[in-house]
Amino acid sequence: MADFLWALSAAQLPEALFDWQRTIYGLQVPLDAASRAQTEPSITRLAVWSFRGEQPLASGLAALFTEYFRWLGPSVELLVTRFDQDETGVLPWASEMMQIDPENYLPEHLVSHAKLWGALSDDALEVHFAGQAGTESWALHGDVAQIAAQLLDLVPHILGKLGINATHWTPEEPLDLADAQAFAGLLRGWGELNLRHALTNVGFDEYADAVAGAIRRMVSGAMTGSRFACWAACRALWPVAADDDAPHQIDAEDALVSLGSVFPRVAWPGIALSLLEWNRHEYERARDLLETAVESDARALQSWQLLALLYEETGDGARAIEVCREAIMGNVADATLYYNLGRLLLDQTEDDEQAEAALVEEARRMFVEAEARGLATPDLYLRIMDACEALDDEPGLWAAFARLIQVDSDGGTLWGIIEDADTYDDFGPGLTLLQQAADSMPDAYEPLAAYVRALITLDRHAEAAETLPRLRQAATDDYARAETAQLALEAAAPDFEEAFGELVDEIESGELPDSGSIGLLTDALAREPAFADGAVTLAQCYQLHDQAELALQTLNAARAVLPDHLELVLSIADVLWSIDEDEQALDVMQDALAKHPDDVAILARLGEYYVEIGEDDKARELLRRAEAIDPRHPELMRVREEIALEMAGMEDDDVDVDVDMDDAT
Repeated sequence: MADFLWALSAAQLPEALFDWQRTIYGLQVPLDAASRAQTEPSITRLAVWSFRGEQPLASGLAALFTEYFRWLGPSVELLVTRFDQDETGVLPWASEMMQIDPENYLPEHLVSHAKLWGALSDDALEVHFAGQAGTESWALHGDVAQIAAQLLDLVPHILGKLGINATHWTPEEPLDLADAQAFAGLLRGWGELNLRHALTNVGFDEYADAVAGAIRRMVSGAMTGSRFACWAACRALWPVAADDDAPHQIDAEDALVSLGSVFPRVAWPGIALSLLEWNRHEYERARDLLETAVESDARALQSWQLLALLYEETGDGARAIEVCREAIMGNVADATLYYNLGRLLLDQTEDDEQAEAALVEEARRMFVEAEARGLATPDLYLRIMDACEALDDEPGLWAAFARLIQVDSDGGTLWGIIEDADTYDDFGPGLTLLQQAADSMPDAYEPLAAYVRALITLDRHAEAAETLPRLRQAATDDYARAETAQLALEAAAPDFEEAFGELVDEIESGELPDSGSIGLLTDALAREPAFADGAVTLAQCYQLHDQAELALQTLNAARAVLPDHLELVLSIADVLWSIDEDEQALDVMQDALAKHPDDVAILARLGEYYVEIGEDDKARELLRRAEAIDPRHPELMRVREEIALEMAGMEDDDVDVDVDMDDAT
């Protein structure tokens, strides 16, 4: 089964795994070049509506169906359910109530997204998919169990329509669908709990009492002896149990304890309870629960993964290694477990040189095994490079670097290696590989930019300057143009990067920039008007000198060259806000939001503005949208912290912005 806790065991920070207990999920996947030309860069989104018909059953089907998409990426969009609305507010679901049709109603920020919805009748489910390439429909027939199985079979086809190569969608264990009536009851319980919790979670407190009844029905619906039923119940209870502010959170946690008693040979209740304790920093209790989960079902890979991660976080790396080895010895392992074992071994230290080398060699074997089992991530190849460097294996190091270039789609890991290129004894082979990658994709910006950056890092400025005309031609968006401008400045002046970095540090530390610093930036912008970071920094210098007009002139000049560079827009709005030109600042931000409705930084900053002027309803809407897209976006986390600080100095009655502040403390 595509498990709802997998992200927890794969993440470095366990608290990051608690972010998905909301009604919105989605996909973020790389697209091919042809698709990129038709959509937002490197993003495809899928909005899934619950199927119309009997709401609890339909919502349960939607919850089951969408679990298969969870491994594909971070939260973006999935509307699990919608409700009819009149002048008094949201109406509760009823068996005869039909859900709002996506063809008639679509939130503005979802207009360009693919959509999937359906209509459920007695023994049929009509499924409709609308994407950029057109629409497609399917008719599924049978009892609820048969319809559910057919619905899950649609997943790979839909992924194909989205341009996603799905190789891991197959369930880890078969669903127990033998008893259609019991299965339908389970889905109704799951769906009802989804609906009740969703209503209370968005402020309709009159439905809070119904949550307790839904919890009881969910648990009773799971008492079928099915491993799948236990998993589904844990999945349905998790949003309530993991939210300390949710009505009946304790009831949901008690229900997980009950499930553990009823299903003593299933690991899921213990896993869920351990994560709750982990999030409360009750590490010993969390460890005991995970140990029990391993004993309950040694086949559950997630128990082993999380147990090793917990031991590592609490400083017992040796025990974490033992846990990984025990799982591998018991044939309970996949690529990520081998990767984690290799990472743990590589981070261990030994006094004896020979013993140290043995650890590194074993770590490399684990990484190679992880790759053989299908793992191909930038971090894996970075770790292989580290191991090969420690073992003086130059061919292995550069072979891993070649693979890293191929898989690092956003260039983040690759850029970090390039920044340290001058620390290698000989980065020549790496430079050759970068040049080959750039030559093999003559119209691509990223590999060529990486090659230029490497030349600059290695003090080969003349060669970098010779390559810049080609890079400028490949830079087709404002962010690439801005980066190219900075690379051009660094290629022309070897000390520019260091001087600019020192200036940024001074400003961040609150120091008042002198005329020399301002001159450095004005000269740079005169040579490279697309140097966006320089424009933002120069504007900050002017603001520190109380010269807001010069700051606006600088930013507007850069924006004339880079109209779609959002950092410039945010900076302009901030300057306007700082001089009490609130309406102009809001207009600038609203215009930006209209062009980029899913940009978290814009949503968060605009929400912050509305908080400051007391328009709490508008703030709440914007901040919730930002939360739904990326709850850990740096700008959203900064805004959370600012609001939390403001709330700390106010009476509770004075605050009416409903924002999750878990990350603000």
